[in-house]
Amino acid sequence: MEFFPVGTLGTSSTGTYGSFFEPNKNCSHNVIHTSLVSQMENNLLVTRKKAERSHVFTYSYENIWSREFLQIEKFFNAMYGRVTSFYLADLSRMQRASMTLGSGNYTVTFGGSLTSFETSYYTTTEGEGGQYVFVWDAAGVKFRLGKIATINTSVSVVFPDATDYGDLAAGTTPIVACPVYRVYFGQDQLNAEPGEFNPSDDADGGFMYSLDISFTQYGVK
Repeated sequence: MEFFPVGTLGTSSTGTYGSFFEPNKNCSHNVIHTSLVSQMENNLLVTRKKAERSHVFTYSYENIWSREFLQIEKFFNAMYGRVTSFYLADLSRMQRASMTLGSGNYTVTFGGSLTSFETSYYTTTEGEGGQYVFVWDAAGVKFRLGKIATINTSVSVVFPDATDYGDLAAGTTPIVACPVYRVYFGQDQLNAEPGEFNPSDDADGGFMYSLDISFTQYGVK
C-alpha cells in the first residue's frame, strides 16, 4: 500500500521514503459535481448529471525543510505524476478519537462536538469515499491505518488487526482520526518555490520550499 508521503507501508510508522508529516499551512477538501447544461427554446435551461462526483484535496506547505520536500518529490516521481493511484489522509476531516483492540479488531470511537458527522466520511465500498481510517497520536510520531470492515453510524469504525499498517498502540491518548481516500495526483509537476537557505550540514540543510499539491478521487457515488 502506497501512502502519501510515507511510501510503501509496513508494520511501523515509517515507509520507504520516511515518516508521516502534515501540510504545515493548510489542507482542504472540495466535492466537485459535474453537470451538463443545455439551453433550449425560450431560454429554458436543462441540466443533468454528467458524471459521478469527484473529491479534490489540496495540501499546502510553507517553508518546509529540504529533507521534507525531497521526500515528497521521491513519492511524486515513484507515482509517475498522475499515472498511479495511492492513498491520502483527509486531514481536513481530522477528529478526536479513541482506539481499542479486542477479538482481533481495532475499534476507533469518535468524540467531540461533531456528533452527527463522525462516520459519514467513511465507507466500506471501494470508490465511494474513505475506505480506510488513519489514526495518529498527538505527538505526530506514530500512526495506525486500517481498512474499514464495519461502520457504526455516528459512533465508530472497525478494522481487522490482520489488514492494518503502522504501530500506534491501542489505548494511546490523545489521538485523532480521519478518513483515507484512494487518489491520484492532480498535476504533472511539483510547482515548488524555494525560499530561505538553511546552512545546516544535516539532512535539513539547503533551501526551504513552499508548494501546493492537489489530489483527486474520481467517480465517487
